[in-house]
Amino acid sequence: MQSTNKVPLRPNGARLPLLILAAWTVAIWLTRIVNVAQAGDLGFWGTLWRVLVAFVFVDLGVATLVWAVSGRFGPRWFVMLAILSVLYWPLRTAQLWADSTQTTGFKLVHTALMLVTIAAVALAVWAVRRARRLATSTAVTGS
Repeated sequence: MQSTNKVPLRPNGARLPLLILAAWTVAIWLTRIVNVAQAGDLGFWGTLWRVLVAFVFVDLGVATLVWAVSGRFGPRWFVMLAILSVLYWPLRTAQLWADSTQTTGFKLVHTALMLVTIAAVALAVWAVRRARRLATSTAVTGS
């Protein structure tokens, strides 16, 4: 019996959920960069840290997209995207709800963004784990 630790993780069975997560991530964070660039009241440091956070998400989204399409880079970037998304969005959303200067509509939109992001992460994680299980069982049984 072969060791299951040697089975390479390929995104084949999880391609669509990965593409959805990657495209969603890139789209919302590129929009964030545009919004920050258009805001004139943030100052240099306020603009810088917001753009840097957005670039991290865009980079992880692009790396996940490349992995989903070509298999290059491996799953580490997807894992980092999933963890960062699940940590960032609830914290940021709670911060927005505590901010009395933000409108209810703004808060609801960001709550929706959080929920869609976490759902996309959950779907992608489920699909990658399922693909991994199938690849492992195929490698072990040889079929």
